[in-house]
Amino acid sequence: MSYNPNNLTVTFASGAYTVSDGTKVVVKVYGQSGDNTGKQALALAQRYSRHCYLGRNNHRTEDREQYIFDYWQNPSGKNTTIPDLEDLCSNYNRNNLTVEDMGDGYGWRVKDHDHVLHLFDNESDARNGKLVLAKYGQICSIGDNDGYDSVNFML
Repeated sequence: MSYNPNNLTVTFASGAYTVSDGTKVVVKVYGQSGDNTGKQALALAQRYSRHCYLGRNNHRTEDREQYIFDYWQNPSGKNTTIPDLEDLCSNYNRNNLTVEDMGDGYGWRVKDHDHVLHLFDNESDARNGKLVLAKYGQICSIGDNDGYDSVNFML
């Protein structure tokens, strides 16, 4: 989804921060009122003009959100400061990425050795996710840290 990074606003309601371009929701992340989650999401969104996804059409009834991989494209040229960035990211070796079938219908995953970077519903999404991840060396997450309702980005 494309948006204008110069028009972004952030609001908080019902435990979630929503970053919007007018009426278009760019990203929604869960956090506590007054914490840095909204500022982090806004600063991230301002760095780009396109928010992309793999796996949004998965049909999983349980843990559906864990199988959606989001990433950002089209740098805006803004180098906004993301508060507490060092606490949001973990390093990985982009030259050591593997795609693995977890078996028994549990889906696929991309990992660096024992470090699971993300889950995917099917092999195609996992292979495409690996292509995105191979361009970077850190995976970061804003929002709820248990893997649900968070937004990912790579550095």
